[in-house]
Amino acid sequence: MPMPISKRIIPEKRIYALDEAIAISATKNMVLYARVSERPSVRNGSLGEQRQSLLKATAQMQRDGWRRKAIIECQEHGKLSCDRQHLLRALEVAKKYKAILVAVERTRLIKPEHYDRRKPHKDEPTGEEWARFFELADGVLVATVMDPKMTYEELQSLRTTRSGNCGRPSTIDRSLIVKVLSLCEAYEWCVNIVHEDAPISLGKIAAKLGIPKVKVQRIVNQQIPHPRYTGQSWKHLKNPYTVFRKLEKDREEMEAEFEKGHE
Repeated sequence: MPMPISKRIIPEKRIYALDEAIAISATKNMVLYARVSERPSVRNGSLGEQRQSLLKATAQMQRDGWRRKAIIECQEHGKLSCDRQHLLRALEVAKKYKAILVAVERTRLIKPEHYDRRKPHKDEPTGEEWARFFELADGVLVATVMDPKMTYEELQSLRTTRSGNCGRPSTIDRSLIVKVLSLCEAYEWCVNIVHEDAPISLGKIAAKLGIPKVKVQRIVNQQIPHPRYTGQSWKHLKNPYTVFRKLEKDREEMEAEFEKGHE
């Protein structure tokens, strides 16, 4: 049940750690927000990885009775001077339901105006930029899965350690993902099949598509961005293409229903 009005805590103008936000929230509602800046980051699975991280981080909350009012995934730049229609929509829904707005980490919410990904970047948003962000938030409780006190360098270092890669990942087009998963399904390739019994190898799939084997491995190793498949990658499924298309259709229907409710 929501806290009585007299006991509610007015959020400070800062980003909260998720456990802090849970402790002071007036409701058990949440809105999840995932953002990437460039379209290649959508295609290579980075956006899906954020979604998976958010779902995993809030799974216990949902078991404790919390309700996900919306999951907003988007490709938009982080500077507040850019078009931030998806952030504004997330804040609007969060405000409507008195929900916590949850992101993986704070650079998903705001990037400094002087940010240039082609140059070394150590600076944080200015006080004026943070003031503008909280003006847009208008009282919404905003939280991150990762410690909001971490610096940009610490966040970048953690991302690199987690991925095992330096810099931005190479582009994997959605159409290539579809081709790889459809061939895996057509030839019944699955990591759970004993190698000598497998009707086809990843190397042969790569040869059929004229691409390096490592690209095929990257695709089948991607985590499936849905709580039903937590901890599983495409390589664990015998029907990865069918599941991929089903999840895409479900998401399109959910987004269409959400848009219809906000016309």
